[in-house]
This record gives sequence, C-alpha cells and structure tokens, in this order.
Amino acid sequence: MFRPSRKFITKNLLLLIFSLFTYTVSIAGNPVNGTTAFNSVSAGPKASGSGGGSGITASDVEGFNFRLTTSNATPTMVIEVWDGSVSTGNGVAFYEQTSSVNPLISGIYITANSGAQFDLLSIGINAQNASGSDATVTITGLDGSGNPISGATSSGTASVSALTNFDLSAITKFKGIRGIKITSASMVYAFIDNIQLQNVLLPTLPVSWVDFSATNQASSAVQLKWSTATEQNNALYSVQHSTNGTDWKTVGTKEGNGSSSAVNYYSFTHQQPAAGVNYYRIRQEDIDGSYSYSKIISIIIEQKNHTAVYPNPVLRNTPLTIQLKTKGNAELYNAMGMLVFQKYLSAGVHSVLLPPLQSGLYQLKANGEITAIVIQ
Repeated sequence: MFRPSRKFITKNLLLLIFSLFTYTVSIAGNPVNGTTAFNSVSAGPKASGSGGGSGITASDVEGFNFRLTTSNATPTMVIEVWDGSVSTGNGVAFYEQTSSVNPLISGIYITANSGAQFDLLSIGINAQNASGSDATVTITGLDGSGNPISGATSSGTASVSALTNFDLSAITKFKGIRGIKITSASMVYAFIDNIQLQNVLLPTLPVSWVDFSATNQASSAVQLKWSTATEQNNALYSVQHSTNGTDWKTVGTKEGNGSSSAVNYYSFTHQQPAAGVNYYRIRQEDIDGSYSYSKIISIIIEQKNHTAVYPNPVLRNTPLTIQLKTKGNAELYNAMGMLVFQKYLSAGVHSVLLPPLQSGLYQLKANGEITAIVIQ
C-alpha cells in the first residue's frame, strides 16, 4: 500500500475541498532566465484525468507545459501547482487522486511555451517509489520535436522527504534544449520545483504583424491594407478570400521585403468581392517555403437590390432602418438559420427596433432578397 508523504496528505486534503467543483487556472507566459519556483499561481488542482495513453496535461503554467503519463490507463491522475500560500511551499506535484491504485508514473514531460530554447542548469525533484522510499530518476533533454537528445541525460536519487537538487550545468548537451523528460523504474509520486534556466531564446517569427484592415471602395471593390514591423526571410504574401470563413481562394499576391527591421506597408484591391460577408487573410511565405497566416478579418458588401438596410453594422437596442420597394415580410435569421424576428412592412422606409439579440452576424430576408447584417 502506498504511504503518501506529508506533502501528499496535506495537498490531497486540499484537493478534496477543491474537487467539489471544476477548477482550472493557467498562468501563461514564456520561460525566463533564472529560477522558476512556481510562486505566481493560486494553489489548487490544475489538471486531472486518466494518466495512461496520451496522459494528462497542464498548460501555460509559468512558462511551461506539463504532461504526465502512467503505466496504467485507469487511475485518475493529478497535476497540481502549489504556491507559497500552502505551508509546504511552491512546486508542481504529480500523483494519483485517490491513493488506491498508485500506478507507476511512466513519464513527466516539461516543455517550454512557444517553442523556446534554453539551457537547463538545475532542477529540484522530490519523488517516492512504490515502496514508499526514495526514487531513482532519469532526466533527459528533448529537442523541438519532443525527441530525446543524445548525451542529454542524467540519473540520480530523488529524496522522498525533501527536494533534491539535480545540478546539470556541467552537461553541455543540456544546453539549447526545448524540454525535459523525467522517468523512473518505480515512481508513484513526484514534486518538481526550482527549474533554473539561462540563455532562453524564443523562435524568431517570420513576420511581426502591425495591422491588417479592409475598407469598401466606391466601386464596390475592397481595399486591403497591412503592415509589418519586422520580416525575416519573407518572400511572398498571398491575399486569400472566403465567403464562409472556411474555404479559401488566393485572389492576389505581393512580394515581401526579405529581411527587414523597418515598418513595411502593403495594399491590395479585391475587385470582385461577393455580395454579403467577405473574409480575408494573408498567407505569408518564407524563402524556404514555410508559411504562416495573419488574423482573419471580414467586411460586408451591400447588395444592389430592392432592400436597403442601415446603419450596418447596427448597435444592439438601436433602431434599424429598413427600406422596401414592395410590401412584405421582413424576416431576420441568426447564424444558425433560426428565425429570431419577423414583421410585415409596407413599401417605404421603416424604423424597426429589433428584440434584444446577441452580437453577431444575421441575415435579413425581404422582397425575395437576403441582406447580411452585423449586430454589435
């Protein structure tokens, strides 16, 4: 039978209190030079679930993502972050929730956010084996694909009663890594703290976007403008258009500026937008063929028909002006195709106060025509 450490008992009592409701907290960010002691988060469970198979994950906790895997797929495992408000101190704990199954922990994976590269100087580990004693652990450095790096490995004994500091500063293969894997032949509980890093480097973004906008032209064309603060090996911009936000077609291209640290401005005019909502994005391609995307923006092109609607977009709880050439029903449908408003109107101009509706995209059907409306 597994005999949990004092830390485990203290934290398991807290877990029973927190388990009365679902509780998830993430502290995002990138890893930083120096020692991360996990003291900027609230105490409490961060992730729980089946530890077998692909494991469970706690993401974006003070610059790191954690993944726990076990030799058994059935137990409910916990990754829990403790901070200074708990008497036992700071750190990240890995254990089985009920202490009734106590499967072996097959792996603890710690990777840096945003694909950051770093030198691992040291890490503190407190661990317990299936017999309730110290656990022998192996620390392995990982590359950007999560694969072990040859030579980036160190083994030692992690104390069951105290945090053991593993000094890796003399092992050169632990420099320039992207993550860490901790394994053991017999480990049922682990506690990680004091991860010391230096030379943290974030990957260079191919393009640093400043702005991307779309405006209607008098000729019903759409003018797109975008700017970048920096570019790295940037070859080409492809302007992509969609009428549903899912299916995309390239409607034009612009050459990039290679590598630049100055602000660059670009523009492109789409001459044949569709009536209704038009979506746009920019596909940026590097010299080596790799690519990335800008954010997606949208703009409404008014249909030249017998129905006029304004203002568009319209603010919630603000009258909408509807002008009809012929009398008939004006029907408003939401993005799910559900009828949310209907009114019979005579020919002419009408000020219509819509019912309270959520912000979003709607379609007004009147005089046999469809007009896209955005409610803000």
